[in-house]
Amino acid sequence: MGRLLDEVERLFERYAGRIATAELNRALRELREARQPPSRNGRRLNLLYGAQVRTRPPRFRVHVNDPRLVTRDYGYWIENELRRRFELQGVPVSIDFVPR
Repeated sequence: MGRLLDEVERLFERYAGRIATAELNRALRELREARQPPSRNGRRLNLLYGAQVRTRPPRFRVHVNDPRLVTRDYGYWIENELRRRFELQGVPVSIDFVPR
């Protein structure tokens, strides 16, 4: 029972916690370098910068050159990588891709 409560406490800390904007932007820059963003009609998606805008649950706003260029696959990949990097497994996460 004690281990279960410890895990619940850890998840709640992640659920209610904040990720520094500089740390998030560093991660986004590394993700952009790790996997080339998608392109359509000669235009390539550019992840400009991001910030956490809410907690409980964590919500991130990522500013991009054109949100229509974000593919479902790439959006899920970004979400999964952020979960892995910031230990957000088991926590609902929302990411909004918005124009600059």
